Amino acid sequence: MKREFFKILAFIFLIVFIKQATGQSEKVFVGLSVGPCIPLSDYKSTDLSKEESGFAKVGFNFNISVGYRLSRNFSLAALVTGSTNSINRSALQDEITDINTEELPNTSWSGEAGTWGIGGILIGGLATLPLSSRFFIDFRALFGIYTAYSPEYTLYASTIIQGSPVTYTFEREKYHGTSFSYNFGTGLKYKMGNKYLIVNADYTASKPEFKDVKFHNIDGTINTQTFKQDINSLNVTIGLGYYL
Repeated sequence: MKREFFKILAFIFLIVFIKQATGQSEKVFVGLSVGPCIPLSDYKSTDLSKEESGFAKVGFNFNISVGYRLSRNFSLAALVTGSTNSINRSALQDEITDINTEELPNTSWSGEAGTWGIGGILIGGLATLPLSSRFFIDFRALFGIYTAYSPEYTLYASTIIQGSPVTYTFEREKYHGTSFSYNFGTGLKYKMGNKYLIVNADYTASKPEFKDVKFHNIDGTINTQTFKQDINSLNVTIGLGYYL
């Protein structure tokens, strides 16, 4: 998460630089919004037979957005975004149990798992249409880079061998990958004095590659695997913004 902190810090400096460079008021819009990150398609899939299944649950998303107005209806836009999604542990345990029913009967499975962590910076265009003197609707298309952290998880297989309890452990380590990403979204702004209430809905997508991820097998051996993960989500956020 250190990288994401420095990205946000650089983004804040960019806001200050733009304001100082333009020397004009109400050219730069800054907003902060938070809300749920809803995983979609393979990202939320709980089918362990598919390599692309992410087992992601509904999580948390935050956005720091900046727009530089080029005209009454069009702006350059930038977004610093981050989200976390926990692992559906119960579904993962059920899948592991079903897959190993024949080879490991009378075995109970339990597990521990971390979270998906995703963050990035995107830039693009924003179109704003006034609905009234107070209501405005935004449409945006943004492109950039995402860094994603795949969660570590540990699975425990408990069984009885020759009358004695035995527990086997299977573990996957945490890794990160970087990829191109895009964001298509819409939002509503409601003017309240010099501030705006903002409500956004954004579809985001990326496909990072995780290289040489280590797996610790129940027999004590270690092997590595490289895989790609589709990360698609719907982020619904609410927050406040204002023009500098």
